[in-house]
Amino acid sequence: MKVFKPDDLNINRLVSRGKGGDTAQIDIVSDKSTISAKFTTRTKKWDADITGEERWENVNAELISTFIPAKEILENAYQFESAYHKEVIDFDETYLDIIASAKININRGPDTGTKKKYLDKLKNITLGTVTISEEKFYLKPGTQAKIEFHLVAEGLRKFALLWQLIKNGTLEKGTILFWDEPEANLNPKAIPDLVEILLELQREGVQIFIATHDYVLSKYFEIRATEDNYIRYFSLFKVEDGSVSFEQCSNFRELKGRIL
Repeated sequence: MKVFKPDDLNINRLVSRGKGGDTAQIDIVSDKSTISAKFTTRTKKWDADITGEERWENVNAELISTFIPAKEILENAYQFESAYHKEVIDFDETYLDIIASAKININRGPDTGTKKKYLDKLKNITLGTVTISEEKFYLKPGTQAKIEFHLVAEGLRKFALLWQLIKNGTLEKGTILFWDEPEANLNPKAIPDLVEILLELQREGVQIFIATHDYVLSKYFEIRATEDNYIRYFSLFKVEDGSVSFEQCSNFRELKGRIL
């Protein structure tokens, strides 16, 4: 409810309207457990019928997953959490989550050789490293004075966020990254660098899900991937009855490119 934010937090507003569209069923399946939610246009508030919740939480208790929204939010991190909980600002909960993920320090030990490889590449792109002071994020270029995040180009802030998530241990082997439109507000010249870093993360054991409308970004994954990368492309589209279907393939050029 705090992600989709329907009016009055009524889950029934998330059900597709139309002929026969009075029930929503959601199933999330892993190799060890399944969690399901079912609700209708008559379900009150958030009282969905949930099954498999206890086992899902027990089995996946150690799983770290991170969602990066399309809009970069770290420039607004100062007192964001307090304002959010006091309902002074109206953002969905994913923005609260990514600020928390960027602030936390999961791995306080020295950087490993693999991690340093990513950090050095990202530092060369952003020309600096990320520092946090009194809930504010800064980019610090070497020995120069730190720069407020809102004075840094949004595309560079995306790379800086990636640097921070790798640095603090949020993105490492066994974790999952969901990223909505990583190419938004990014200089097209930087797309090959972004793709190369994400492919390296995947080879190191980070599972990555990307939602994009950008042909260039999608194509670069096919061009830059090696035999050690495992990539699947998915295209969503509507069929004649109005429902959503999909196709998947291992080569981007095989997608038919139907429009949702």
